[in-house]
Amino acid sequence: PDLHRRSRRQRQMCIRDSCDSTSMISEAAVTGKPVYIAMMKSIKNNHRFKIFYTQLKNLGITRELENNVDDWSYENLNEVNRIAPLIKTRMKSNGII
Repeated sequence: PDLHRRSRRQRQMCIRDSCDSTSMISEAAVTGKPVYIAMMKSIKNNHRFKIFYTQLKNLGITRELENNVDDWSYENLNEVNRIAPLIKTRMKSNGII
């Protein structure tokens, strides 16, 4: 199926990223919308990228882009609100604030 011929509504629900940018994938993951990753053959074997992809897939945030496009939901990432209190607690315990 031609992904570009999908309805406008369905295209708005799906964000398609390439596998070469963890930043782009991370930014897409905060939207709460489905994130598809086009897994292209890499030039070198990057173990860190594979761990990153696996973690997001296990959280239900990403799927590999294949022949069909589905809609799903997940709890979007909100790392600022998750980590900020931890940093503040550590800074207080170290007398920084």
